[in-house]
Amino acid sequence: MKAAGTDTKDATKDTGHAIATGSKKTATGTKKVYHKSVSGTKKAADKTANGTKTVGKDIGHGTKVAAKDTAHGTEKVGDKIAGKPTPQ
Repeated sequence: MKAAGTDTKDATKDTGHAIATGSKKTATGTKKVYHKSVSGTKKAADKTANGTKTVGKDIGHGTKVAAKDTAHGTEKVGDKIAGKPTPQ
């Protein structure tokens, strides 16, 4: 009878230890996943910001070129109206 009581006590200890170990591993795994998610979100946000900057630069450059072309075209029209010869 004494052996049965000891076996039950040992089994209970082992079960408690297994549950504690499993809970710790789950908590550690959750932390790792959380950190990876945060890191991934940060990288995605940085890439989006960089992409937006690049597009902004391209649009700004295109606008500048278009403005120069428009100014040059207006200059040509003004010269024609004034009767100046077209440069070759």
